[in-house]
Amino acid sequence: MAVATAATISSTAKLLTPLINDLYQGAKKIGARGFQKWEAKTFPRKLAQRIRAIDEVKTIWSPEKEASLSSFYYPSKLIIEGKPKLATRLFDLDGKNAVIEGTVGQGKSILLRNLAIEEILSNDAKKLPVFIELRSLSTKLTLQQAVIKQLSSYDIEVDEDSLNYLQKSGRLAYLLDGFDELEESLEKETLYELEFLSYKYPELLIIVTSRPNNAVQKSPAFRVIPVAPLTPGDYAPFISKLGITAVQAVQIREAIRKSPSKLTTLISTPLMLTMVVIVYQSEYEIPETLPEFFDKLFHVVFTRHDKLKAAYTRKHYSGLSERKLQILFEAFCFMSMQNGFTRSLSSDQFENAFEEAAGYVEDCQCESEKFKLDLTKVACLMIEEGLDTTTFLHKSIMEYYAASFIKHSADEVAAMFYAEVVPDSRYWWEVLSFLREIDTFRYSRDFAIPESKIIRSNYFEDENQRTNRALINILTKCHPELSLNLSQSNENEQVFKVFSYGPFQQEKHFGMRSFTNMLLEPIDKTIPTSLSQSGIHELFGGLNSREESDITIYEIPVSLLITKLGGDHFWKAIDIFLRQVDKQYEDALKVIQQQEKRKEIFSKRQRTENRKHD
Repeated sequence: MAVATAATISSTAKLLTPLINDLYQGAKKIGARGFQKWEAKTFPRKLAQRIRAIDEVKTIWSPEKEASLSSFYYPSKLIIEGKPKLATRLFDLDGKNAVIEGTVGQGKSILLRNLAIEEILSNDAKKLPVFIELRSLSTKLTLQQAVIKQLSSYDIEVDEDSLNYLQKSGRLAYLLDGFDELEESLEKETLYELEFLSYKYPELLIIVTSRPNNAVQKSPAFRVIPVAPLTPGDYAPFISKLGITAVQAVQIREAIRKSPSKLTTLISTPLMLTMVVIVYQSEYEIPETLPEFFDKLFHVVFTRHDKLKAAYTRKHYSGLSERKLQILFEAFCFMSMQNGFTRSLSSDQFENAFEEAAGYVEDCQCESEKFKLDLTKVACLMIEEGLDTTTFLHKSIMEYYAASFIKHSADEVAAMFYAEVVPDSRYWWEVLSFLREIDTFRYSRDFAIPESKIIRSNYFEDENQRTNRALINILTKCHPELSLNLSQSNENEQVFKVFSYGPFQQEKHFGMRSFTNMLLEPIDKTIPTSLSQSGIHELFGGLNSREESDITIYEIPVSLLITKLGGDHFWKAIDIFLRQVDKQYEDALKVIQQQEKRKEIFSKRQRTENRKHD
């Protein structure tokens, strides 16, 4: 990575000179006036501010102050055409719109920031990157407004002509971080806007990051590029980027290699490896289980800075012991999620979650502001952003400790939670992923088995009939208005290809996450690869079309697609999916049976005692 020092940043405008000149001259030709300030002396300073805003971040390794990406970034690999490939510049993505997909802690946000900085600081910049955190969008700040706001930071006065020119120029890239962190009410509108931009401006590069199983991955406007997991071969160079001494790095790698812990199989993400290093530096061992690991992590984040100072114990602002703080924090995380709050909490939301949490735990009385200080100044599990927002350092922290609240709850409370989320668990998917590991028996008994039965009975009761009508009934229950839209191809206006799918109904069930993605392939295999306008009418009858920005679009209900062309490909996908559902049920049943078997310990003892008395 090019190091974003003050000296480098001050000369950034020179690095971008070819790109700037190209855009500026093109804008002048068409009369777009928004670029006039690029000739002013303030432009390099504005560009430097933009770089710093992208480059400086707080991480779990450096939570107390912002650190430059160049000081710790370890290049991520993306799986492109089936093979891991380093991605350090935008042209490594082959110039196609993409969703960079990664699980919890795979470094998607850091990767996207690095791509933006590398593009700006390179000597041959091809694109002007516009970096936006999608969690900042709201009903008052749409995607287009966020784009305009970011372009203004490049000293571009955005009017309609200037924005239209930029999006057509082929020199602009939208780097949009965290589709999964959008408010649910904004998902559909934002995705529609992204699809519309991708078809109206094929020259515009759009890169989105997201966790798996979100609506953006189902759009034909984007290809999905997974982030490659870390391998043991990555451990040494990654750890060295954290500033660990060579001796310590060897010790940590050996501890991971020799540990019998199941946890070592989970060390495949930058976040997890970083947290393992943090815990090992304090405990000199790799914890055996995921619950033990997070418990130790909570202890370590409260004490790791103090160990640098002999005979010093940091005071907790709240006056609570570390154990009571953890109990209160678990309840706080759960109540934050229960209230539907996102990773970032306003002052009122923080106060609301705190008051509810304090009401559900014993002997943990303290003031809200002092509890916040412990989280932001001592443990650094949350950070303060601006005057009115407190944000979890990573979304998975909120999710794990919310799961831990359920794990540490009585059977009756846990059963009530599982019963409540079985009918609709979408908001709790990551929490359930943790609970599957840390509360396995109750998760299996109270969630996995009931959910498997619901999926079978509610959606697939007709699967044995194997008729088009039965298939349509199944798909209607899952996605009542599912259609595909055909539009004119950019290369050949006489040819119509798939423009988008949808609308997809939000999956309600944890076990249904993969089903929607499985539907995309049978749709593509069933519809002819390209159709003329007359061919569409001949095949499907008198369909109505609509015009959007001079693009003709035909909407074909999937029910009509199946009626006209058959459903063989769909039945194959359903068979594969139902095998997954049955395996979830069988795995859960094995867990329960194993626990039931342990009861024999006591029945055998009782029989032995009875024989003695006889």
